Amino acid sequence: MNKVSHAIIRKPHKDLTSNLPEGSLGIPDFNRLMLQYNEYCKSLKECGVLVIEVPADEKNPSGFFMNDIGIITNKMAVLSSKESMPHRTGEINSIISVLAESKIIHSITEPGKINGSDVIQINNHFYIGLSDKTNHEGASQLAFFLKETGHDVTVLSPDLPVSIHLESAITYCGGNTIMIYEGLSKHYAFIGYDMIIVPETEQDMTNSVYINDTLIVPLHAKETCKTINDMGIKYIQTPMTELMKIKGGMINLSLFLPEMAIEEISLPVSLTQKEQAA
Repeated sequence: MNKVSHAIIRKPHKDLTSNLPEGSLGIPDFNRLMLQYNEYCKSLKECGVLVIEVPADEKNPSGFFMNDIGIITNKMAVLSSKESMPHRTGEINSIISVLAESKIIHSITEPGKINGSDVIQINNHFYIGLSDKTNHEGASQLAFFLKETGHDVTVLSPDLPVSIHLESAITYCGGNTIMIYEGLSKHYAFIGYDMIIVPETEQDMTNSVYINDTLIVPLHAKETCKTINDMGIKYIQTPMTELMKIKGGMINLSLFLPEMAIEEISLPVSLTQKEQAA
């Protein structure tokens, strides 16, 4: 996989605690959430990533789950249709504005639906999971765009043995290694990989980020961290307790721009200079 140079990230809005996403497990402490958000940004910078922060969205406080709205590869961006995410039209528009000079933006069209959390990349291979937010039509459109740019694609059947989004169940760890939730570890699509199997008691560990040869993982889960350490994988631990209360994880916070894409995507100079000066 290509090195990552930039991360597009949105600051949480203060109204989040009064407009909780469906299925939330509790009310996050907003001040603590902001501290953990800033720690995550710091971890990204430690991995050599420049952070592009777009404004908090007052109309959609949960809109800081950035990766839901699409994927970015080294050759293109594929974004969800505004029709399938009417409550997130502002977010999609803001991302388009960041990538405005690019000629490689594709949008999924109705009746297709894609949620970025249902898509993972392992080397040159993309896996697309079907869910209530990603349907066959959306997966077919995304697969077409990916295959056109030289990627292999597998669309997984909707009867996965876990009910969470694919990106929350698997994390690529470099080489041929994946960190995978034990409930998915025997699935035929992943048998050929070397696995770090995450027990149910540490399930949140699979909602981690592998970026520029480093894993960013939640601050708990001692058993899995010991396995990662024994395998010689470099990792950074970052607290994520407040995000987990709203069934989120660090992988949900960012859209990553591969280094090769920068030649084709014009970034706001003021933002990149601000981060370089920090």
